[in-house]
Amino acid sequence: MFIKAFNADLTGHGGFQYDVGKTCETDTDDSWRWFHYAASATQALRQYNAPDTRFCEVEPLAASKRFRALDTDYYTTAKLRIVREINRDDMLQMLMAEQCPFYLLTRLDPPFDVLAACVPTRNSFSACADILHKAYLTIEQRKSLLPKKYHKHLEVDYE
Repeated sequence: MFIKAFNADLTGHGGFQYDVGKTCETDTDDSWRWFHYAASATQALRQYNAPDTRFCEVEPLAASKRFRALDTDYYTTAKLRIVREINRDDMLQMLMAEQCPFYLLTRLDPPFDVLAACVPTRNSFSACADILHKAYLTIEQRKSLLPKKYHKHLEVDYE
């Protein structure tokens, strides 16, 4: 399965509008300007990682080119079908199964149970900072996710 990430309104870079179930095609010879997609949920999340990012399963229908940038592989193709949207819960499960880096996963503002399931990866300072800044979590939830030495920082208003 291949995955493409989108803005909240199902647009991509440059404002191109996508629609689920539709096929997109371009006639440009510049493979960099073709439609981008990824081979994993984590790689797609690296391309778009705002809390309201949407993800779809896609099918390349033409030749593809592989690129590598910012520690991730991605692909482009001149013809791409948007197969279906991946709901948020399924996407979070895919990211957890791939052991997505905690700092990247937290950009989606996952629910408490998802964060709690990532216990081994949340001991670094940056992971703790990510947790401290999640205003949608209660103080008790944040305390349960943080090592005790960071509890004093919960007194600071991060909202």
